[in-house]
Amino acid sequence: MQSNSYVDIRPPRRVLVDPISEEKDRFHPAMAAEVLPELPLATNEKFAETKSIISNRLATLDNDVPDAGDELVVIPLGTNSALSSRYRNGD
Repeated sequence: MQSNSYVDIRPPRRVLVDPISEEKDRFHPAMAAEVLPELPLATNEKFAETKSIISNRLATLDNDVPDAGDELVVIPLGTNSALSSRYRNGD
């Protein structure tokens, strides 16, 4: 398995690396980097603001804190949903 791979199944062909997807892929190179990229100041401020809001809401719940996953469900949308596809998005 390799990121940015694709295979044509009609007619059957071997697995290839899509050069356009590889060029636009910013996730895998960032994860492989020795030093992770710094987040912008505005993003860090939003994270801090969100953490504060969540802490305040949890404080009002007393001991009725929901278990992880009670209010949030992640539903995968199928293959290739994590990385945009040039075929799906028309790029």
